[in-house]
Amino acid sequence: MNKKWYNLPRITAVFLVIISLFSIIYLYQQAPARASDIGNATIRPEGSTQLVLNGNQFDCFNADNDARTLTCSVQLEGQTLAMALTTTQGTGSTITRCDATFGRRSVTCRGDYSMRYRGPIVVIEDALGISPERFSQLRQIHWLDQLSETTWLRLTTVFGLLLALNAAMLLWQVLSDREIRIQWRTAVTVIGTFSFFLFLRLSSTILLLFQGWID
Repeated sequence: MNKKWYNLPRITAVFLVIISLFSIIYLYQQAPARASDIGNATIRPEGSTQLVLNGNQFDCFNADNDARTLTCSVQLEGQTLAMALTTTQGTGSTITRCDATFGRRSVTCRGDYSMRYRGPIVVIEDALGISPERFSQLRQIHWLDQLSETTWLRLTTVFGLLLALNAAMLLWQVLSDREIRIQWRTAVTVIGTFSFFLFLRLSSTILLLFQGWID
């Protein structure tokens, strides 16, 4: 390899590893699965794109010291979205009743159970008086929570390919320095790169699964 580019794979590897570590830490801190009471609240106006609010944004407590009742609230557009929830057996179970208010008016809501969040979620079937334009802006502000499972898997696949290709360059470089025959060098590089990519693909999928970003 041209000595001018000799350290490029190493520099790129360090850069990608740093990005990976920061991404893992950030996603863990924001993970929906870490929400203690509800996985999310999905605002779903009729005929409009839904807005997902991460359960970590909500302040929740048990009303009247009863494990089956939860009161959760979050600030949205300068008003309080408050929900009084009744569950079957406390946190992590099914929501049997949902009473919600936004500001001073009541809004329609219902409970659901999500395998992604491994717990209850709330579906609010009301636009909350928010215009479609502002609704789109809020989706952009909370963009991370709006990503679909397909998008997450595509992103991790692309990033896994980048890491695997960089690993291939490093491996080829190391084997070239040891003057290994090109046939063996090629075979080891291909097998090693493919195995590393499969490992990255599997580990990233498991990570996203347990953190609640995908089902």
